Amino acid sequence: MVNRGASTGCITCRERRVKCDEQKPKCKECLRLGRECAGYGRRSTRVRFKDVTARFSGKSSRGSSREGSRNGNSNSNSNSNGGSDRDSPLRTTTTIVPTEAGSTSHPRTSWSDDAILQGPPQVQQDYAVDFFLTYVTHIGRSKESTRGFLEFIRPALATERPDSALSTAVNAVAMKLWAWLNHPNVDQTIPGKLLGHALVRLQDAVEDPEERARDTTVLAALLLQMYDTLAAVFDQQRAQGTHREGALALLLTRADGEKRSKFFANLAGNILHAKVSMCVREGVLLPPNELEWLETQVIPIVPMNPSTLLDIIGLDVAKVQHLYSEAKQAEDITSSSAPTELFENIQAVDAQLKQWLEVVPQHWYPFRVHTGRDIDPSIATYQGACEVYPSVQVANIWNAWRIYRLIVEKIKLQLSNSGFAFVAPARASVLRNDLDTREIQDITDGLCHSIPFYLGNRTSPVVMSDMDDPHLTFPTFHDVQQTTTDGQRAFLQYRASDHHVSRLDHARHVILQGPLHMTIILSRIIDMLFAEDEDSGERGGSSGSLPAGNPTTANNQKPLRPEQEQWISEQFLRALYLLRLLPESARVVSPENDTNVDDKNNQIPTVAAAAAAASQSAQAAPNKISKARILASALRRGLWTLTVL
Repeated sequence: MVNRGASTGCITCRERRVKCDEQKPKCKECLRLGRECAGYGRRSTRVRFKDVTARFSGKSSRGSSREGSRNGNSNSNSNSNGGSDRDSPLRTTTTIVPTEAGSTSHPRTSWSDDAILQGPPQVQQDYAVDFFLTYVTHIGRSKESTRGFLEFIRPALATERPDSALSTAVNAVAMKLWAWLNHPNVDQTIPGKLLGHALVRLQDAVEDPEERARDTTVLAALLLQMYDTLAAVFDQQRAQGTHREGALALLLTRADGEKRSKFFANLAGNILHAKVSMCVREGVLLPPNELEWLETQVIPIVPMNPSTLLDIIGLDVAKVQHLYSEAKQAEDITSSSAPTELFENIQAVDAQLKQWLEVVPQHWYPFRVHTGRDIDPSIATYQGACEVYPSVQVANIWNAWRIYRLIVEKIKLQLSNSGFAFVAPARASVLRNDLDTREIQDITDGLCHSIPFYLGNRTSPVVMSDMDDPHLTFPTFHDVQQTTTDGQRAFLQYRASDHHVSRLDHARHVILQGPLHMTIILSRIIDMLFAEDEDSGERGGSSGSLPAGNPTTANNQKPLRPEQEQWISEQFLRALYLLRLLPESARVVSPENDTNVDDKNNQIPTVAAAAAAASQSAQAAPNKISKARILASALRRGLWTLTVL
């Protein structure tokens, strides 16, 4: 055996005794596994600090170290006391995060460093993968609230070859996101080239019987669906659902012995979530074969958590929407069984949604904070307050629950407008007594209070340097730990949960994910509940939209208060602007340019076209609300593959 001298690989690979490709400033092996690459050369003399975290958090420092290792993060450069890392041989800078007691935050690359933002394409691609694996698939995600897809990318990728279908799909999606965040410094053709390579590898995997049955092939297909959705958002194209249907086909055609794979149940749960989201959005039922597959093979095996239970309830919500549509269209309503079945299903779904609250973990419950006392006054809040959540993912689940509640309450309101003509008198009396527009308004208040959690004090479109901007702030449980006794209790529950991250990591994960998820949620609320002007006639929305005429109760009450419509419209336009889907000129325009925009003919093909049309609206409140309604309808039609993940 020939001794070729001391290894010149990175310090991390040398300590792990694995081959290093010696890519600089960080090797691909470390970036692929989500590890902190310690650089090259000699490791500087270590200064050891005694870990006293456990004394204050009740957590074992040994356990925390193991947890960091499981998450693919090395603590070799970590210093919870806020130490320095000046001796690091890396060309990039490292941010040491001063963390609260018990935080599992790790030092992260300063994403605004010129060596990263303006580096050669290969270096940027390596950093893009590291960034994607950290802030899209890891930070802010937990198996406790998983919807079965992104949380499993990191562990699945750890055993994959660099040229596998999953690895190439990760490269493509990561670079697509990176190009959007760092667009002035990135060749915009690179993501497309990586996509082409990923498509070839996926096709190869599908044609290979052994690869076809692997979970990683399904994950690759779902990632490429994510790429198409990102392209629809960032490039303002019409979304396609080809890869999601392909993932479903891969799962449906598996032999019984192949259904016991490591991630099969979770992947099937992700398909369940996507299908339920589509059905509720369109107010339709699943095809019988897909519904049978979900009921007999998916629901019995999928890991049960509050998110999964909500998806199962969502199937019944879609059924209620479908029954209401049938009841309206029945020629002989007296001979139809639809009204009776509708009434019974409304009551059943109502009960299920209220019972769902009993299975929600205590630390998931939102905590109300107030401007001035708890959070930075630069954060725009609703009625001087907002609600904080453990993560964007948990906030999404709560808002999905609110949307389901609003769908049911809205159908009650529509039945009230119809005078209950096709409902038996006894049941009509029960339904009328149960109807209260204040219920709709109270549920909507909860959603309005969640908006600042997603958007913070951001006022400009997201760029990579936002990740290190100290002036950007977002409401978090870290804000409430020293305010009140209830606040301290809420923070301790949060700190003991799987969702706990440092304040900086929380901000980065909300910067990246907040506006997009808020856009999806608000577009659904606007398309569902906003009233047309009295002279505008019938809407052109989905089957779940409001019927012809102004949707008021018998007492001439609109479902939402004027301030709710105003706040939601403003924040929806703001979220679109933060995503670069709406130019600044479309948010603030001159009243002289006011024109009527017709969205009834379903001819607005993309958000871009809708934004261009809506930008002609006036700055006055009614026109701003009308503009938001047009954009929400276009978003539903053009970006239909978006789901709240």
